[in-house]
Amino acid sequence: GVVFIQTIDNKLIALNGVDGSVLWDYKSPSEETTLVGGASPAYSPQQDTIVAAFSNGELRAFKASTGSPLWSDILVSRKRTNSPANINAIKANPVIDGSTVYAVGNNNILVAIDLRSGARIWEREIGSINQPWVAGKFMFVLSNYDLFAIEKATGKIVWNTQIPLGKTKEDKVGVTASGPVLTSNRLLIATSNGYAFAVSPYTGKILGFITLSDGVGIPPVVVDNTALFATDDADLTAYK
Repeated sequence: GVVFIQTIDNKLIALNGVDGSVLWDYKSPSEETTLVGGASPAYSPQQDTIVAAFSNGELRAFKASTGSPLWSDILVSRKRTNSPANINAIKANPVIDGSTVYAVGNNNILVAIDLRSGARIWEREIGSINQPWVAGKFMFVLSNYDLFAIEKATGKIVWNTQIPLGKTKEDKVGVTASGPVLTSNRLLIATSNGYAFAVSPYTGKILGFITLSDGVGIPPVVVDNTALFATDDADLTAYK
């Protein structure tokens, strides 16, 4: 009965689902430099907890029914470089799996956090703008062009596969990748230069690829063993 809205100026608003009235809200400080877009909050009905990620690198948990703050964290890497990776924004959606929150920031930090206490369970120097995919004992996360399989309990990297974006350095300039999405024992990755790759979740081996009509900037959606790709030139294509 509640709608949670997160705005681009770092405001989280809880609305009554019936009449649209504001139940509670929270405003996080804004950043002068950030990424286009933002993360959607994660919700656990069992814990009555919502976790929101903001463009300043803040990750904050609230009691969903009242808006009372529970804990907060800042996803900022200890290593500082003069690169776009230094932008603190969290664009990837946080994920709640049981009593653990998994979140990844643009600034080279991936964390597992205890949902109740806010204590970090583990952290890795991996950054991403894509939502991690949690399945079974593992988590899969796409960092730039590297796809990682990670033990979700320990943070141990099981395998790492680089997604091919082109034959030459010039082919790779400005190309982005989105995903992963797990379906039918394969991980799907789409690229902005018009390819979709299938990767084995067990070994990281690239099983194959297809060429799309145009680039894809968002992960595919899978329904009833059918993968739907929305391309940049407004084509919607379904693959079994």
